[in-house]
Amino acid sequence: DLQPTELLDLKKRANMLLRDFDAEMIDKDEAHRTIMELVMVISRLWSNKKNFVDEDEMHDFVSLSHDLVMRLLTMRSIELDAVASGILEKKQQSAPIYNPFKRAVLNTEILCSTVALGWSRCSPKVAPEAPMKAQTVLKTLELIHERRKRISDDQVSYRVDDVKPQVQFYNHILSCWARSNARDAEKHATSLIQRMEELGS
Repeated sequence: DLQPTELLDLKKRANMLLRDFDAEMIDKDEAHRTIMELVMVISRLWSNKKNFVDEDEMHDFVSLSHDLVMRLLTMRSIELDAVASGILEKKQQSAPIYNPFKRAVLNTEILCSTVALGWSRCSPKVAPEAPMKAQTVLKTLELIHERRKRISDDQVSYRVDDVKPQVQFYNHILSCWARSNARDAEKHATSLIQRMEELGS
């Protein structure tokens, strides 16, 4: 289990990373590694039900993970923007650039899905915004996936499948709506199911 001192350290590191990221004071590769590490460690709070933190603290840590992942998605979008504008030139096939994240086990979709799971584990009373927050991550990832499909593999640092939403991701958001006290929760859940069917998920 994560100890109180570990939780405090994680919170400090996450907040520092967010601050440095927004101030553009951090190397993007380093940011990627740190985001992966922090989100996966923090997610132990909700991936294992034996771990216990109070509802408010759970909400704080899910929110932090959400903010970290949204920064990562921003990085993905910026890379696509650069390709579209011609800033990034096509890589030379004779001299491929090694990218440690291109075949990473923890791809972007997994991190996004992990955050959605966290939102689904939050108390609806403490986190009434949980479903919409989780759905915001999904919509952002869907847009990135659609754009990434139109670009060849040798132009960007990550694969199409790394940003393709999977069934489990959608299910986590459905869980959020199932627990939600919002009056239109059923409407949102139905719309999401229809979206899954359209995508053949």
